Amino acid sequence: YYALVDGSGNALTDPMIFRTSQATDPRIETSYKGYGNTSWTGDFTPPTNPTSLSSASHITATWSNDNTVTVTWSGASDADSGVDGYSVLWDHAPATVPNTVKDVEENVQSLTSDPLADGDWYFHIRTVDNVGNWAPGARHIGPFKIDATPPASAVDAPEFATGPFPVTWSGSDAGSGVAGYHVQVRVGASGAWTDWLTDTTALSATYTAGETGHTYYFRSVAYDHAGNVETDLPADGDTHTTVAEYQVEGRVTNNRGQPVFNATVSAAPSALNTATTDVAGGYTLYFESGGAYTLTVGRGGFGALPPMHDVLVDDHLTGVDFVLPPEEDAVSNGGWESGDLSGWSGSFGMTHTVAMTAAHTGRYGLDLQAGGGTLAFWPYVTQTVSIPSTWAQPTLSFLYRAIQGETGDALQAVVVGMGANERVTHTVALSPAPGAWTHAWRNLSDFAGQTVTLQFGFQEQTAGQQVYLDEVSVGDARAGVHSIFLPLVLRNH
Repeated sequence: YYALVDGSGNALTDPMIFRTSQATDPRIETSYKGYGNTSWTGDFTPPTNPTSLSSASHITATWSNDNTVTVTWSGASDADSGVDGYSVLWDHAPATVPNTVKDVEENVQSLTSDPLADGDWYFHIRTVDNVGNWAPGARHIGPFKIDATPPASAVDAPEFATGPFPVTWSGSDAGSGVAGYHVQVRVGASGAWTDWLTDTTALSATYTAGETGHTYYFRSVAYDHAGNVETDLPADGDTHTTVAEYQVEGRVTNNRGQPVFNATVSAAPSALNTATTDVAGGYTLYFESGGAYTLTVGRGGFGALPPMHDVLVDDHLTGVDFVLPPEEDAVSNGGWESGDLSGWSGSFGMTHTVAMTAAHTGRYGLDLQAGGGTLAFWPYVTQTVSIPSTWAQPTLSFLYRAIQGETGDALQAVVVGMGANERVTHTVALSPAPGAWTHAWRNLSDFAGQTVTLQFGFQEQTAGQQVYLDEVSVGDARAGVHSIFLPLVLRNH
């Protein structure tokens, strides 16, 4: 029992004064014992947090694609005023203590979260009693690893193939990570999608079921460790491959043997594709069936090259190369497409025949054969040309094919300038023979601004030497590829 006093220490005896002067701390409970005397009890002890906190919907530290988590608790207590409710919080930290704002009443013992974003989540709960005492800490559970976003993936395969071909795929998932793939295939544009590979963790495989003339479409279905399955699948797949019977490969270069990028190579009758050269000048044409084809190549900034006729495609061909002529060519009838020696002069003592069999491209080329014997002069086929001084890289270019020749036999290309001592000789061997078509070129920068004479003949006049000559040109060399070097930029973060 206690005597209540006023602010001056005087005892309070009037009941009305007593009632209006009761303590206002909610933790104090008062009861009257008579005039001027009362007793009270206080609750200054914080409640305890739940002793049990669990989730029936999720397993902690395990990925789930269910982004609403249900938690259940029990065991919170307060011996005096009793439990009044809880403050709860969802966040990404393991030991956060919720604030002192009550969110849940004391009779609630289960809670389901709002949809949670992907990531690791923790649930925190803190108890308050009926007089406002808060538990000093909180009870925690987590992490709940949420990943409700499906992964993404894509397949890659060559556009054309002539047999079993590689198929590769890859995927990404920002949450739980890709767990595996189903890889699907469709035959033709109107076919049905079927599973080729299921539940694979590999990232590549070889497709061996292709048939010539058919096109195969591919797509992948990725799934992650949380159970999400990719659903945004392309209707026509990520890639497709057409199976061909044969392929023809080669390179396209300029008159100095440098690769020409982005030249187009086509065939008639049509191949399965029109090829475009890569940075190395390479191309590949694909054919559904064999036969004789005409190949045509071209690119802006270069001269027109006659087609290559009667290319027999009955197997995979390699080394079917082209040399694009200069846009401005000083040589007249350098491919002998007129069907005769127009623009050229030929001396006796050497057989020079314009023939279809001697053509690399076009319908004609020059068949040169040594006559043998001893001559007082050197036999050549010749042409006089003028080389502009404005050309940066004047170049003599020609293609030859050795038909007959022994070790030591050679074809000579001689360029004679205006001065008696101004000449260069470019020699190419005729052994081994027969050989393939070969490109040769010579830098004529020393003759810029001059009129020169081109001479083609044999180094020796030994009988039995034979060579085909085609695509003779003199022109400025234009680059077919331009390399661009970007500066390296270092940024400070």
